Amino acid sequence: MNKAYIDQALESFTEEEELEKVLKFLRQKQKELARRSVRELKQKLQQTLMQRGFSSEVSKQGIQLVFEEVEAETEESAALYQARKYYPKYRNLEPFVRVQKTQQALVRKGFPYALVSEVIEQVKQEEADGI
Repeated sequence: MNKAYIDQALESFTEEEELEKVLKFLRQKQKELARRSVRELKQKLQQTLMQRGFSSEVSKQGIQLVFEEVEAETEESAALYQARKYYPKYRNLEPFVRVQKTQQALVRKGFPYALVSEVIEQVKQEEADGI
């Protein structure tokens, strides 16, 4: 292709149009939030947008707009989902080691330590109650 055509196409693609496309993509991916931490999802989406050729500035702006709507409650439900997945996995270990391994797994997933401790206690209580 001729370089002039490429330059002309890039100039006609405004920042508003680019942001619009980024927001559309991010809203489609927002459903993954139920299973991932907000921090992990933001990093993955930033990387994906950069690979698709969007500028860093527009990517960050789009992520900020989409995720300002996300509340702590959403992250807590995602952490609880992950804790329910990992805690039973370590049932053959001693209780202290079981909790420790589950905490490590959730922190590696990007959840804050304070939240991890809360959801593990909740999962332990659910298991004790037989839910």
